[in-house]
Amino acid sequence: MNTNDIYSFVKYGDPCLDFINSKVWNTRVKPFADLFIDYEHIVNWFRHLGILSDEALEHQLELATKHPIETQAAVEKIIKLRDVNYRILTSLAHQEMPPVTDLEILNQYLDEAMEHRQVVLTPNGIHWVWVNKDVSLDWILWPITHATAELLTSERSLRIRECNGCYWMFTDTSRNGLRRWCDMKTCGNRAKAHRHYERAKSTKLEK
Repeated sequence: MNTNDIYSFVKYGDPCLDFINSKVWNTRVKPFADLFIDYEHIVNWFRHLGILSDEALEHQLELATKHPIETQAAVEKIIKLRDVNYRILTSLAHQEMPPVTDLEILNQYLDEAMEHRQVVLTPNGIHWVWVNKDVSLDWILWPITHATAELLTSERSLRIRECNGCYWMFTDTSRNGLRRWCDMKTCGNRAKAHRHYERAKSTKLEK
């Protein structure tokens, strides 16, 4: 991954994975990055994901300005879900059982989200939509929570991996299922360069 380019964080087209990968979990990676600095950065990130339109973005920012205490609570709630999702997916990536407490927390988020899921008639037919009647500051979590549940209950959950370099999460679509890096052009190349350096240093010491 390339932490200098915000657009490189939107990588996999999976809202759950892109949500988790809004932070560089390996603090040794430089420059370290966490895109969720404040509510404005968070909603801008969700616009990059395609979850928020420009109009919805402006509406959420206006709402946040009017309700600073609720906005801070929403930020904490969003970051909490990201941490929970990361722990669950890293457990699966290492073929371990996810923490039961984290699954319970995820289900609490899911219960709230599904209360706002409705079937509606649109000009293009009948579709599922998220209905934000209460004008919630954290409604952007609803599609993320749903996407997380869909991923965890699908066969793709068997292909969840953690990058050996930056600790980003990805689904391994390689034929042999042995992919180790989120991106060979970045983390993979750094690993190759490090191995080359170690071999060269070892050869030099032997001489």
